[in-house]
Amino acid sequence: MVSGNAHRYPVSAQCDILGIARSAYYSCLGRGPIQRTDDAALAASVERVCRENRSVYGARKTKAVPDAEGIVASRRRAVRAMKGPGITSAYTRKEPRAGKAPVNEADTPDLVGRQSSGRRPPDVLVGDIAYVKACGRWACTCLLLGPANREIVGHGAGWQKDASLVRSAFASAGAGLFDAGILHTGRGSGSDNNKMLDFFGIRRSLSRRAGPCDNAVAEATFKLYKA
Repeated sequence: MVSGNAHRYPVSAQCDILGIARSAYYSCLGRGPIQRTDDAALAASVERVCRENRSVYGARKTKAVPDAEGIVASRRRAVRAMKGPGITSAYTRKEPRAGKAPVNEADTPDLVGRQSSGRRPPDVLVGDIAYVKACGRWACTCLLLGPANREIVGHGAGWQKDASLVRSAFASAGAGLFDAGILHTGRGSGSDNNKMLDFFGIRRSLSRRAGPCDNAVAEATFKLYKA
């Protein structure tokens, strides 16, 4: 009965209801009882995984490595093994609850179309603005990225999400902007400054409305940056 319903209900839950041990069930199947991994071996494996991956992995990814090495343990045991030495995975802080900002309604097409990997590095730039926590308050960061090689070519930071933040990012990029042909951003109002683009001879490209994946390179970079 347990085998017949294994695809619908967990084996452990069925064994608990029937009042039998899981080891007895697996013995009847001819697999032999499950061997519990030593806690010390699991803890050593978890600490090694976290050290090698700079504590980026969470419990699920951390557990997958010992599984591949033949160390059998549940996710909850992996969590306990991480809590012992105080290991926590890297995570991003919550965003501030800002008011609804106006959306750039310009009739500007998406010139990149999520096709940036085959271009030469300075041909296309993508940009975005995000909040980060610094000195106990919310600050803003603007990044200009080369999507072909994920290089940060320009960056700016400040306490206000305004045009000066974008200007500082352009200023840090320097003369290399003259080689760029297209700047792709989302439709946020913070990056709406066409005067600088005209000065460098850069064409504007905007993501489609409600299409965050159109600027996925910048979004993924900010995810790592915040972590």
